[in-house]
Amino acid sequence: MDSLVNKTTKNSSENTTENNKTSESTSNINKTSENTSIINKKNNQPIFQTHKKNQITLPSYPNVGGRSFRSQWFKLFDWLEYCPEKNVAFCYLCRIVGNNETKEIAIYVTRYSNWKKALENNKGFYKHQSSSSHRICITKLVDKQKRVETTTEISTLLNENVLKKHRYYVKLIFEIIIFLVVNELPIHGDFDLEMHKDTCLFQSLFRYTLKKDTKLAGCAKLIPQNATYLSPVIQNETINIMHNAVQNSVVEDLKNADVHAIRYVKNGKPIESLLSIKNSTNLNPAYFVQMTLDLLKSLNINTDYMLSQCYDDASVMSGTKGGVQALMQKRLDRIIPYVHCYNHQLHLVIVKVVSEVTEIGHFFDQCRLIHKVFNTFKINSLYEGNNTVRLLEQRLSSHLKICEIIYNNYDNMINCLKKVHGKSFDGNEVAQCAEFPLTMKKKTFRFALCLMLKCLRYIKPADNILQSRETGLTLAIPIIHSVINSLKQSRNEEMFDAILKDCEHLLPEAETESPKCKRKTTIKLNEYILSESSSTYTNYVNDDINISLLSTFYEVIDKIKSEMETPFEKNDELIKAVSNIYELNYDDFKIFNDLKINIPSKEEIICVKNYLKENNISNKNILLELYQ
Repeated sequence: MDSLVNKTTKNSSENTTENNKTSESTSNINKTSENTSIINKKNNQPIFQTHKKNQITLPSYPNVGGRSFRSQWFKLFDWLEYCPEKNVAFCYLCRIVGNNETKEIAIYVTRYSNWKKALENNKGFYKHQSSSSHRICITKLVDKQKRVETTTEISTLLNENVLKKHRYYVKLIFEIIIFLVVNELPIHGDFDLEMHKDTCLFQSLFRYTLKKDTKLAGCAKLIPQNATYLSPVIQNETINIMHNAVQNSVVEDLKNADVHAIRYVKNGKPIESLLSIKNSTNLNPAYFVQMTLDLLKSLNINTDYMLSQCYDDASVMSGTKGGVQALMQKRLDRIIPYVHCYNHQLHLVIVKVVSEVTEIGHFFDQCRLIHKVFNTFKINSLYEGNNTVRLLEQRLSSHLKICEIIYNNYDNMINCLKKVHGKSFDGNEVAQCAEFPLTMKKKTFRFALCLMLKCLRYIKPADNILQSRETGLTLAIPIIHSVINSLKQSRNEEMFDAILKDCEHLLPEAETESPKCKRKTTIKLNEYILSESSSTYTNYVNDDINISLLSTFYEVIDKIKSEMETPFEKNDELIKAVSNIYELNYDDFKIFNDLKINIPSKEEIICVKNYLKENNISNKNILLELYQ
C-alpha cells in the first residue's frame, strides 16, 4: 500500500506543471459543484441544479486481475467518480456537461476500469485530465458560472411568458414519456425512409398531441430546433429522473415505516416496493450479497431491521451453505429466515413431476407440438374447437389449461387433423397431421391427459388463493395441507379405475381397444402360430398396459405429494409461531426473540386476550387490532 501511495505521489508531481491550469480551473469549479447546486453570490440562492459527485469510499473495492480502485485517487483528481455497481470510474465534469463533439472519448462514456494503467503517464486518468474533451467541459462549466454570476443565464434572459411556454412544452413531453413507461409500451421505433419520419410511439403520440393541443403547438414554435427535447438521450434521462424520484419516495417510506424492509408494514398494511433493478453476469452468491448491502447502504437503509429474505429456489439464492440467503446471515451475524414464495413452490412441483416422470414429460412434449400445429393459420381455419395455449414451463395454470382444451376438444382436434390433405398442404404438413391422431388415440396419451387433469384440478384452488396479496402464512399452511390430504385420499385403485374409465370414454365406440386384430400366419411357421385369437394372450396384453399405467398413476401421485411436503416444511417452527399468533400462546413466540423481535410478557398477553374477548374481536381482525 505504501509503495502504491509513493508511486501516485511521484506521478502526481511529474504531471503538476502540465496540468496546473487544469487543476486550478477544476478546483474552482469543485468548490461550487461539491453540493447539489451552484450558489449566486449576490443573494445566496441556488441558480441551477447539478448532479452530486459520487466519490464513494468503501473499506475495499472489487478485485479484478489483482487490481482494484483506490479511494486515495479522489485526492489526486477532484473530478474523479466511482460507481460500485459497475466497478468503473467516471469523470464528474464530463458527465455533467460533456458531449461527443470532440475526437477524444471522455471517461464518462467509456467507463474506465483499467486500474493497472490508471496512474501511468500519458495514460489513464492523467491522459483524460489533459484531453481536449475534458478541457472543453471545464470551459463550459466556467462559462456557465460566469453567466450565473452576471445574471446572463438563459432563464434570466427569457421573459416570464416565454419561460412558461417552454415549461409547458417540456412538461407535456415528460407526460408522454410517463404514459408510455407506466403502460409498459416501447418508446423507440424505426425510421420510415419513404415517409422520412420516426414511426416510434413517442414521436407518434407527440405529433398527435400537437394536433389536439393548440397551446402546445404554439409553444413548440418558440422552441429552438437544437433543443427540441425529443431525442432518445432526453427520453432516457427522463426515465432515469423518474426512477430516482420513485426510488427516493420508496426509501423515504421505508425510513418512516413502522417495520423496515423492502416488504414493509405501514399503517397496519403490508406494502411491497421495488427499490432497484441490477443486471449482472456474475452469478457468484457473495457478489449478490455485496451488491444488495451496497445498495441498502447507499440509500441509507439500516440492515438491522431486516427480518426475512425471499428469493427463488435457484441454488445460487437458496443454498443452505453458500447461497445468498446463507451468506447474508453470515455477513450480518444473525438469523434472517429465508422464505421461498409458496405459490412459486407450488409451480415447481409440476416442473419436478414433468422432468422426472418420463411418461408425463413425453405427454407435455406432445402437447407443445399439438399447440404448434393448431396455431398455424391453415390448420386453425379448419379447426372448430377452442384455441390451444402455449405451455409455459413454470406455470401450472398453463399445464391445466392445455389439458382442459385437449380433453374438451378431443373429437374436434382429431376430425380437424383428418381434413389435412389436398393441394393446400405440403407433404410435411400432411405427414405430421396424419401422425397426431395416432398419438392422441394411444392409451398412454389419453391416460396421462386424464391423470394430469385430475391432479392439476386438485392444486388449482391452492394456486388461486396463494396468488392473492391477502394470503399470508396463516392461511397458506392449511391450504397446502388440504391439497396433500386430497392427494392421499386419491391414492387408491378406485381412483385409478375412474381415470382409466374416463380415458377410455374419449375414444369413439367404433375404435374401442377391446377386440384384437388377427395376425397373418406364414407358411413356414404355420404349425407354431395360433390361427385364432387367444383370450389369454389378449388379457395379458391389456393387463400389461394397465399395470404400466397403474405404476405411472402411483408415481405421479407420490411425486406430487412428496414435492409438496418437503419444501413447505422449511422454517416449520417460524411458520408455526406465525400461525399460532391468533392463539396468543406465549411459548409459541419464543422464536421471535432469536430474530431480535421484542415480544410481550405473559401478563401483557393475558390483558390482550381479555380485551379481545370483551370486545368480540374476530380472528380476521386480530392482527390489525394487535398492531394498533
